[in-house]
Amino acid sequence: MKIAADRSLCKGHGQCELFASDYFEIDDDALVVLLKDQVASGDESAVQEAVTHCPELALRLEQV
Repeated sequence: MKIAADRSLCKGHGQCELFASDYFEIDDDALVVLLKDQVASGDESAVQEAVTHCPELALRLEQV
């Protein structure tokens, strides 16, 4: 799976970082930054939780 983030939708709530800090970070502008865009085996659940909990729907998962 690949992660896609739309920074124009992000409001910096930080839910993504809370659920999957190895993949997401909120920068100084309060916008999401992808630390990794490919989901490693075993991390699917945490990344899915992060995507699901984004209140702005700024994140999505894509099949590769």
